[in-house]
Amino acid sequence: MTMTKAFVIFILVATSLCNSNALPSSVVNGFGYDYCIAKCSITFLDDVCKPVCISKGYSDGGCIGGPKLKCCCKK
Repeated sequence: MTMTKAFVIFILVATSLCNSNALPSSVVNGFGYDYCIAKCSITFLDDVCKPVCISKGYSDGGCIGGPKLKCCCKK
């Protein structure tokens, strides 16, 4: 049983490392954000992202997506 748990943990870790670029899209879909418009930075955070999304006709926006944050908008 412990060997099975160790194998499953190894597979999960290996998969997450291999698919690190796929994480932002899954996070975007998981939280209902529809469209990512820009990369977030020290000067482009939620306080800038949200108004940009609202000006484009979306209801909300925020910097999401793990270590490489993106400004994503929600319908």
